[in-house]
Amino acid sequence: MFSLLVELPIDEDTAPNLTESLLISILEVQELVLSTVLEQENFMQFACYLERTNPILMELNEAQRMPGDVTQILRSLSRDVDLAKALVEKCKTETHLDSETRPEQIIKQLERVVKSMGHNLSQIPSSSFQDHDYPELAVRSLSRDMRNTIFQVTKVDSKASKYGEPNSNTKEIKLEDPIELNHSNLTNKGACLERQGDDIRLIDFLSNMNLRGQANDDDGNATMRTLPQVADYIEPLYETFFCPLTKKIMEDPVTIESGQTYERSAIIEWLKEFEDDSNPPICPVTRIELKSTSFATNTSLKSTIKEWKERNEASRIKLARAALSLASSECMIIEAMKDLQNLCRKREHNKHQIRNVGMIPPIAEFLKYDDKIVRCEALDTLRILAEDDEANKEIIAQTKAIPSTVKIMSSNFPQERHAALSFLLELSKSESLCEKIGSVTGGILLLITLKYNQSTDAIAAEKADTTLRNLEKCSTNIRLMTENGLPEPLLNHLVEGSERIQMEMVSYLGDIDLENKSKEYVANRAANVLLELVNNPNSLTRKAALRALIKISSHHPNGDILIKAGILPLMAKEILTEQSDSESTNFKEESAAVLVNILESGFNFESIGVTPQGHTMVSNYVIYPIIQMLQTSKPEVNKYLIRILLCLIQSPKATNTIVSMIRETESTYTLIELIDYEHEELTIASTNLLLFLSKHMGHIIADSLCKTEGQPGKLVKILDTRRVTEKQSVTANFLASLPHENLTLSLALTHNNIFPIITHRIHEIQKGDARTSRFVNSYIEGLVGILVGFTFILKDFHVLSFVREYNLIDVFKELLTRTNSDEILIQSLVGLEKLSLETVYLSKEPQKTRRSNNIFKPKCCIISDEDIEMCPIHRGVCSSKTTFCLLEAEALEGVLACLDHENVRVVEAALSTICTLIDERVNVQRSVDILIAHNVVEHVLNVLREHRYEEARQNIFRVVERLLENGFHNIWVNDMSRDRVLISSLVTAFHHGRSNSTRVVVERILKYLNKMPSFSSQVVL
Repeated sequence: MFSLLVELPIDEDTAPNLTESLLISILEVQELVLSTVLEQENFMQFACYLERTNPILMELNEAQRMPGDVTQILRSLSRDVDLAKALVEKCKTETHLDSETRPEQIIKQLERVVKSMGHNLSQIPSSSFQDHDYPELAVRSLSRDMRNTIFQVTKVDSKASKYGEPNSNTKEIKLEDPIELNHSNLTNKGACLERQGDDIRLIDFLSNMNLRGQANDDDGNATMRTLPQVADYIEPLYETFFCPLTKKIMEDPVTIESGQTYERSAIIEWLKEFEDDSNPPICPVTRIELKSTSFATNTSLKSTIKEWKERNEASRIKLARAALSLASSECMIIEAMKDLQNLCRKREHNKHQIRNVGMIPPIAEFLKYDDKIVRCEALDTLRILAEDDEANKEIIAQTKAIPSTVKIMSSNFPQERHAALSFLLELSKSESLCEKIGSVTGGILLLITLKYNQSTDAIAAEKADTTLRNLEKCSTNIRLMTENGLPEPLLNHLVEGSERIQMEMVSYLGDIDLENKSKEYVANRAANVLLELVNNPNSLTRKAALRALIKISSHHPNGDILIKAGILPLMAKEILTEQSDSESTNFKEESAAVLVNILESGFNFESIGVTPQGHTMVSNYVIYPIIQMLQTSKPEVNKYLIRILLCLIQSPKATNTIVSMIRETESTYTLIELIDYEHEELTIASTNLLLFLSKHMGHIIADSLCKTEGQPGKLVKILDTRRVTEKQSVTANFLASLPHENLTLSLALTHNNIFPIITHRIHEIQKGDARTSRFVNSYIEGLVGILVGFTFILKDFHVLSFVREYNLIDVFKELLTRTNSDEILIQSLVGLEKLSLETVYLSKEPQKTRRSNNIFKPKCCIISDEDIEMCPIHRGVCSSKTTFCLLEAEALEGVLACLDHENVRVVEAALSTICTLIDERVNVQRSVDILIAHNVVEHVLNVLREHRYEEARQNIFRVVERLLENGFHNIWVNDMSRDRVLISSLVTAFHHGRSNSTRVVVERILKYLNKMPSFSSQVVL
């Protein structure tokens, strides 16, 4: 080691302090490199090594735990950097260089220092980086490069040293070293023509090289204003390269008779001017007359120009690489990118060069740059590199360029958006990249969105459309397009593709959840093809086609399209045909699902023949096998068969057939058994069918239910759940629909604790303790309907006891004010009516007590008959809980409030309840007085004015008659006589009443109002 390389003392500081000190020293060395005069290329390469060392030191500095031997390695690196600093300082000027400090000696020492640093870096253990792969790989790569470093010493003469001009033998910078991009550099902002502090810009880095030359490109488009030193890296231009006519570098030089050389196309144009001229042609330069217009290719010059271009283009790539490596300002990056674009356009070989030196990944990193112009240039550069070059496309695909480009597509900056689309369009031309492009989250969705935004951005729409067409090469992308609202590609391949393609497309169609608009579009385009595929002998194809039809037919408006395409006969055939193979079960299930969707769509199917003999869906030929299959099919098939029957039973033609066949085959037991399955859809469908059948064969169903083991107890348990589901709602309504008079069923329900369960559930829902759902109202309707059923059989002592125990009159009264369901109001009013009718029989006069002979008993303890309060209406002892008296229960206000309801059925039920208080078996006079006190007259007359329905009027007339009979006419008869609406209603009912009893009641009212002669004792009809 030379004397100038003094060994520095070992720093005993901790590892973090050592790394910080090293980073500062490296920065100082890099600044010194800028001012070197000699061996600039070698020092530049050394500076690049130092730049690659920075991220490694930063990783070590951030490590929480560090092995002990790392500190010693850092000390060694620190010594190496200090030695290198001393060597660089020696080359700042060319003066005072003795034999031991000549450039070649200094460079050899620098080479040893670099190799020592590489060795020290290789000693850093992997555990220092906390299991991070990237720092470890970077260390291994850098240490290998540094250990293999060989610096080429430049021989410089005195004149060159004085003026800083390069010798013709100057070596080119090697292009094998990969670019190390630091993200702190990528995001560093800086003005194009302004220095910012210690920012190391390429223009400063190269300005000290003092190399001279011309920066003119052959087309004049590649001049880099921010990097005027491009010429320093290229050989000078020679005058012989220029065509005297075009003033441009020649591409195809030819020599004419005069010995002058021109561009072939230029001299041809020149000579053409003399063809029609009497003057002989002349040489453009020498003006000598040409005896011959022939010319010959100047092969040597052409080769020289070609070689010159190749060398200088390689140098320009080298310069752009250095510029992108430093990336200290936007303008520097943009100019470097533009020059790369020009080089790629000129020669395909330049694309290979850029790829070979590893520039594509760093360029892709610029897609994350903050400045949008830089991102645009990076996109354009990558696009040009990818054009007609599969190898470059593969390397681009290995970077994060595609995800970054997809993100940029949503930019609000049109230029950036168009650049991203152009780049993606170029990549999509490669079939191998189509799947990778489609796999980027949101990529296809963004392309579809841009495609449909024709009015907003026509250019983007066109590019997006073309890109999507290219992406169709990958079947996975076709699926993604369909999922994102673009079904056309899938349908095109389904309709026009080969059998294999059709199979793939139809399987996608069965798996994808389409929106309704897309389902309708698919039905219009592919209905016939799908039906053809159902007949395909390949079982997988058939299954896939049926699954697709299930999805499409679930949108009910498609029912008409599919019916016209002939789907009903095909699905009926699949269901009704007996097959022995196991696959037929699956086909039956899917065919039944399709048929259910078609029947539930609401289109007319009764007249459409589904068999060769012309049988329709409502014929015995179809219905009987379906009912028979319920006993042998799997639950998955049965749920659809029952739904088919539910659709068919809506038709009057099919109702009698289905009811009759279920009676004959005793299928009620089968349906009741299906209720108990764990399959909820099957349970709901079976219960719904039984609910409908109960209107026609309620007693048979009730008896079958009681004869089935575990029933009706299992149904009662279903009701007792905290969360209300469709299953609970349907079960409650089914039990409510069964005949109220069936005492066997009613007693079975009471023995299974139906009363406490129902009253508790109603109370929970009213308090808001139960978990609500959309089925709550229907569920309560069913529960109330079950309770109302018990009010029809109050003659049974057990039922009466339960009704009293659970105070049903209070339950019904509360429901009048705490529900918004008309059906619940009606059911509650019916329950109150039935209970009120029973009050007459339950209200008894108190038994007469015998006078006690016990003279010692106090008078205060003797209760006389006069002390017991009697009900003014029922003439006996009443209470709300034991005799169900409406007056005692204070339910009259709630009933009268229902008279103002807009639903006539609610009004009718309220009037029927009021009529129980003016029945002949009660004290009508006292009852009328109470009703008048509750302003019942105004309520009743308002109903008469608003509702003109026969059912409501009949009860209104009955109430009015009772009021007039019992003295009310003395007070209100004059007012009622002047009420034109009332009189008009009475006259209309008298003339057009449906029943004779109604007309008789109206006649009496008219007599009370003096609108008919009182002596008329009968109506002549």
